[in-house]
Amino acid sequence: MHVPQLLLTVALAAAFVPAAAHAEVVVAHGTAYLPTPVERAHRINLVGKIGDDGGEGEVRLDPNTCGLNDFGDPTFCTLIGVIPQPVEFEPVDAKDMTKSGRKLYAVTGAKLKVKLFLVVPGP
Repeated sequence: MHVPQLLLTVALAAAFVPAAAHAEVVVAHGTAYLPTPVERAHRINLVGKIGDDGGEGEVRLDPNTCGLNDFGDPTFCTLIGVIPQPVEFEPVDAKDMTKSGRKLYAVTGAKLKVKLFLVVPGP
């Protein structure tokens, strides 16, 4: 079985709020509507806290199907409930070739069947 991967900063708006100098970063990300679902989700929302050694949070895998207008904006959607799932952010030993201080984290959880990664921008 082929398991797709998703690098979250490609699909997510990179928005984070530093909680304190060189401490934790509060993460709140959400994808735009994904016409091709990832792990049956058309939207992925992630919240949590990340420090240098990793962190924890939750992911919401939204399975709701939407109709789209000519601009790709959702016009109507199904109303299936979404249950948050706990996840951990594990640092990945990856060299940032852009030298901009980015950090890469694997997003893991007991119920996740797909590999998710999160890129946190540098200072």
